[in-house]
Amino acid sequence: MKTEEIFHGFKVKRKREISELKADLYELHHEKSGAKLVWLDRPEQNKTFCVSFKTIPENDTGVFHILEHAVLGGSKKYAVKEPFAELLKSSVNTFLNAITFSDKTMYPVASRNEADFFNLIDVYLDAVFQPAVLEDPNIFYQEGWHYAFNEEGKPFYQGVVYNEMKGASSTLDSKAQSELDKLLFPDSCYRFSSGGDPEYIIDLSYDDFKKAHADYYHPSNAHFFLDGDLPVERVLEKLDGEYLRHYVAEDRHFDHGLQIPRAGKADHYYEIGANEDATDKCRYTLAGIVCSWEDIEKQYAIKILCDALAGSNESPLKKTILDRELAQDFDMYLQGGIAQAWIGIEAQNTSEEKFADIRETIFSILTDIAEKGINKADLLASLNQQYFRVLDPNEPRGVILAIGAMQSWLYGGDPALYLAPAKHFETLKEKIDTDYFEEHLREILLNNESLVELHSLPSRTYGEERDAREAERIKKESGLWSEEEKDTLTRKEAELEAWQLSTDSAEALATVPCLTLADLAQEPEYLNTSRLVLEGLTVLSHPSPSEGIVYLKLYFDISDTAQEDLAPLNFMTELMGNLGTGKRDAEEIQREIKTHIGNLDFSISPVPDYENPDRCKLFFVVTCSVLKDELSYAVELIREIVQETVFDDADRANSYLLQIREMLRQATNSSAHSFGIMRVKGHYSAAAAAAEASSGFSFILWLKEFLTTLDEDWASFVAWADNYQEKMFSGERLTVSVSGYSAEDLSIAVAAAFPAGGGRDFGYAEYSAGYPAHEAVVIPSAVSYACMACDTRPYGGKYSGQWLAVNRIISLEYLWNKIRVQGGAYGCGFSVDKAANGFFYSYRDPQPWNSLETYMRSAAFLREFAESVSNINRFIIGTVSGLDPQLSHKRQVDTADLWYFTDYSVEKNLAARRELMETKNSDLVELSEVLARAVQDNVICVVGPADLIKDKDLPLIDIS
Repeated sequence: MKTEEIFHGFKVKRKREISELKADLYELHHEKSGAKLVWLDRPEQNKTFCVSFKTIPENDTGVFHILEHAVLGGSKKYAVKEPFAELLKSSVNTFLNAITFSDKTMYPVASRNEADFFNLIDVYLDAVFQPAVLEDPNIFYQEGWHYAFNEEGKPFYQGVVYNEMKGASSTLDSKAQSELDKLLFPDSCYRFSSGGDPEYIIDLSYDDFKKAHADYYHPSNAHFFLDGDLPVERVLEKLDGEYLRHYVAEDRHFDHGLQIPRAGKADHYYEIGANEDATDKCRYTLAGIVCSWEDIEKQYAIKILCDALAGSNESPLKKTILDRELAQDFDMYLQGGIAQAWIGIEAQNTSEEKFADIRETIFSILTDIAEKGINKADLLASLNQQYFRVLDPNEPRGVILAIGAMQSWLYGGDPALYLAPAKHFETLKEKIDTDYFEEHLREILLNNESLVELHSLPSRTYGEERDAREAERIKKESGLWSEEEKDTLTRKEAELEAWQLSTDSAEALATVPCLTLADLAQEPEYLNTSRLVLEGLTVLSHPSPSEGIVYLKLYFDISDTAQEDLAPLNFMTELMGNLGTGKRDAEEIQREIKTHIGNLDFSISPVPDYENPDRCKLFFVVTCSVLKDELSYAVELIREIVQETVFDDADRANSYLLQIREMLRQATNSSAHSFGIMRVKGHYSAAAAAAEASSGFSFILWLKEFLTTLDEDWASFVAWADNYQEKMFSGERLTVSVSGYSAEDLSIAVAAAFPAGGGRDFGYAEYSAGYPAHEAVVIPSAVSYACMACDTRPYGGKYSGQWLAVNRIISLEYLWNKIRVQGGAYGCGFSVDKAANGFFYSYRDPQPWNSLETYMRSAAFLREFAESVSNINRFIIGTVSGLDPQLSHKRQVDTADLWYFTDYSVEKNLAARRELMETKNSDLVELSEVLARAVQDNVICVVGPADLIKDKDLPLIDIS
C-alpha cells in the first residue's frame, strides 16, 4: 500500500514504521462514509479486528452500556436471538467481547483462524450497524431493564445490565470512583456513569435508547482497527461493499467537554455489613486533573513519581502516613485513558477525625520532599519497573494495542502515540538528575488550587436505605398505573418470557457463520519443555521468543506442610520482599527489587494429582521476570529474601495484615464467585482445599482472628516463620524453570545460591475441607453469587474430552438462557475439571436460589439436548480453542510447568482433543446419567446480602 492509493473506497493517508512493534502502521480514510481505519501490519498470526465509537454519556442511565449488550442480541443479517452466544459456542476465537469505557465503546475480536476471523467480523459489523434491537424491544428489556412480576403479582425491576451494575456499585472502589468523577468533571461527560447507575438505568426509555444508536453508531463516528498478518484488502472490501458504501459522511462531532479544573469537596456513604465494625472504615481521597491526553511523557513521569513516593510501605509519603497511624493503607496513582488525566491520592481505612491531619501531612511531607529533592535511586527504581512493563506486554496483544490507539485517536490525535512509549523512558531517565520530577510535584499538587477532596464514610444502613428507595419508587409508580396499564405491563412481561423461552429455528441458526471440523488446525502448537539435571538441580528449560527477558520460576517442594500452616504461610509470602533481611532494611530491599527485577512474586501453588484428587503436591513458588543481564543478581537477591527475611517487625507486619484484609474485603464484593468456587471444590480436591485454606474464605477468617490476637500471638508467628524459612528454602527441595537463558549458566548461579540439589521426595499432601457442605457467606452487596460442586467419580465419571463439550453445552445452551437471559444474572457457568469434579457458578445474581435449582436440572437438560439436537459440531468447534488458548509467553511457561508437575503431556492433550472432536450424542447421554447422580450429592456455597440468605437453613459465615 502506498499513500494516496485507494482500496475499496479507503484512501491511504499515511504509512510509517513502528520499529518498537516491528510493524508498519497504515492510516486510511473511507471517503464516502467518513470512517477511519488503522492497520498495524506485523508478523502476528492472532488477527485482531475492532470497531469503536465515541460514545458521550449525557446522564447516568448507562445507555451505551446497554447498547453494547443489546446490539449483540441479533441483527438484520443474523436473525437469531443471540449471535454473540452462538459465536461463543462455535468460534475458535482468542478474544470475543465488547467494552464500554467512559467516552467510547469498543467491539474487539481476534482469531488465529482466518475463516473464523472473517466470520467474527461479519457478525460484529451487522450487530453494530443493523441490530435487531431497533425493531425488537424485548432485547432492550432483557439487557437493560423492565418491570417483572413475582408470584404474588408484585412488580420489581429486572435486567442484565441493571443487575450487573447493582453488583458493581456495591463495592467501595466503584462507588468512590463514581463520586470522584462528579467532583473532578462537573462540566464534562465524565461526571456520568457510562456503565449506568441502577437508580437511573430505570429512567431510560426505549425511544431514547434507539436515538442513542442513531446518533452515535454511524461510520463517520467509527474507528476501525486491524492488527496482524491478515488479508487487508479483503477486509476493506467487506467493510465497503456490505456496509460503508451505503452511508454518507456526516459531521458527527461529539464533544466530551474539556473540564476547567476547580476545587471541590464532598461526602458520600457506602455499605458495610449490619454487624460490621465501622471503626477505621473511612477513606480520604485527594485528586486533581493534571494534563491532557497529548502529554504522554508527563503521564509516565507522574506514574514514576507516584510509585517513588507511595509505591510501597517504605516509600516516603506512604511510610509517613502509616507510621503516624493516620490510615491503614495509602495509594497514589494516575488515571489516564480519557481526554484529561488525573492524579488520585487515597488514605484507606481511616477515621473521619483524621482527614484534616492526613491532608496536612500530605502537603507538609511533599513540600519537604520537593525542597530537598526526591531520592534519585528511588526514581530510577520506579522508572525501571515502569519500563519493564512496557517491554513485557500481556495477551491479547492486538486488543491491548487497539485500546492504546484509542487513547489518542479518539480525540483527533496520532493513533501511534501510545503504541510505542519506550522512547519516553530514555528521555525521562536523563531528567532524573534534574529538578524535572520535583517541578511536576509542585505543579500537580503543591501549587494546584483546583484539587478536589472526597470523604467516603461507612454506613450499616446504606443498603437498607437504597433498597427502601427502590421499593418506594416502584410502589409509587405502580400505584399510578391504571388497570389497563398494569395489564399492558403484565402482557409485555409475558411476551418477554415467551420470547426468552423460544428457540431459534434451524433456518435462523444456519445464517450464523460457523467453521467446519475440517477448518481446524490438525494439531495445536506447544511450548517445548526440556527436563535437565544440572549441578544437582532439576531444570525445566523452555525456548523463548523474547529479546533479553528471562522468565524464572523457583519451585520449592513444601508438600510436608501441615494444613493449619497454610494460612500463615500465605501471609508469610506477602511479607517476603516487603520486610528487611539480615543484610538490608525493607526500604533498600524494595529499591533493589524495583531497580533490578521487572517482576517478583512469592506464592503458594497447590498442584493437583488428577488420578487421585485426595492428594496434591504443594510448592512455594518464586516467580521472576528479569532482563538477562540482571539474572545472576536477581537469583542472589531472591536467596537473600527467602532465607534471611527478618519477621520480627510487628508494626510493619501489622500494616500488611490490615492492607491484605481490606484488599480481600473488596475482592469478595466484586468477585465472590471465585471464592465460592474454591470453597465448594475444596470438598473434592486436596489442591482446592489447600487453595481455599491459604487464600479463600478460610484465610479471611484466619486474618480476622489473627488481628484480634496479634499482640499475644506475634512472637509465636515469628518463631514459626523463622523455623519454616530455615527448613523449607533449601536446594534439596528445588526445581527451577527458565525461559530466555542458558539452562547450564542458570544452574550454576542457582546452585551457588541454593546448594545441595534436589531429588529428595517429599511425598504428597492430603488436605481436606473442614467446613460444612452447605453454607452461606454474608457480604454487603445488592446481588449474590451461587456456587455448587459435585464429584462425578463415584458415579463412573472420569476426565475425557467429551466433558469439554458438555461444559460448553451446559454453560452456553442452558445456564446462559436460564440464569442470565431469564434470571437476569450477569454471568454463569459450568465446568468439569481434569479430576472429574464438576462445579457451577453464577455471578451478580438476583435469584441465587433459583440458580441452584437450575443446576440440579442440568443433567436432564443435557439428556434432552443430546436426544433432540442432531448436529453438535458447532459446540465441539467452539470448545477446541480452549485446548489451545492465546497466551503470553510467560503464561505458556506457566502452563508447561503445570503439565510437568501434573504429569500431563502433549499426548494426553491431543487425546482429549481427539475425544472432543469425536464426541457423539450417545456420549452426551451417558455423561448426563453420570451428572444426574453426581448433582444429588452436592455441596453449595451462596454468597450475598444478609436479607437474601438469612432465612435459609444454612450455616452463615460473616467475613466482615
